[in-house]
Amino acid sequence: MIQSGLTTAAKLLFLKSVINDSCKLALYKADADIGPHTMAYTPDGEVSGAGYKAGGVKLTNCCVESDTDGSAFISWDNAEWPKASITAAGYMVYDTSKNNTALFVGSWGADYTSTNGPFVVNIPEKQVVLV
Repeated sequence: MIQSGLTTAAKLLFLKSVINDSCKLALYKADADIGPHTMAYTPDGEVSGAGYKAGGVKLTNCCVESDTDGSAFISWDNAEWPKASITAAGYMVYDTSKNNTALFVGSWGADYTSTNGPFVVNIPEKQVVLV
């Protein structure tokens, strides 16, 4: 049986050509105007506070994989600010090697706060998916 569609190999190739080891994660306040329409990293609406530097942190161990359903996904290690006093409602993953191109925007639907403690962002596996 012949099935039409973009191949899993093409999805993996696409993601691997776009995603590299130059990705960062920045945190944003609830009123930030970011989403799928966002083309590039912006400091507008970004959080500020002790222990947080504008632009966020570099993501490590970037991995592009495929699932049995034919989707391709991206995962990284957790992003962490070990001693921060900040409040954030979401984040943006962007690529510094490609003019700070926005790759993914995530919202938690609520504010999360750390006071002189760790602020950790765990990007769930398969959240960033190309179906």
